[in-house]
Amino acid sequence: MMRPNPYMLLIAALNFTAADLADNQRGRLSPNQRETLSRQALSSVRSWGLGMTVLGIAGFIFQAKAIIWFAGVIMAAIAALAWLSFQADLAGGVRAANGRVILKERLPLPFWSPYYLVIGRDRFPVSREIGHGFTRGHSYRVYYTSKSRTIVSGEVLR
Repeated sequence: MMRPNPYMLLIAALNFTAADLADNQRGRLSPNQRETLSRQALSSVRSWGLGMTVLGIAGFIFQAKAIIWFAGVIMAAIAALAWLSFQADLAGGVRAANGRVILKERLPLPFWSPYYLVIGRDRFPVSREIGHGFTRGHSYRVYYTSKSRTIVSGEVLR
């Protein structure tokens, strides 16, 4: 039985190109990665905004119960923090981590990635699909954003 190519697994899991990797090796996000991160950040802020709108309508309908307004303030703060994290990722460039990869599972909590990768001394929250893009026993160099620690590309080390 043929073993999957670790390079191809990684490229498929992280969805990056050779041009993306070249930019990451120079310590910066590629234009494509900047656009992808922008879309993800906008989607996140929209989701929180929709939640705040629903809470606002519920607060109006139910005579503005204090708990509903409090939840709306919390959601607004989370949306603002997500946006600030995104801005820091764009400004902060790309960092690298090297080492053998270990995929670990953590307690499933809402809004948290159920898995994380340990690469050398660094930990990265990942989805199951991304986690399974790494081959056990191989060493990798991954490139990630400075604030949210989102892995944007990587390479297999021999």
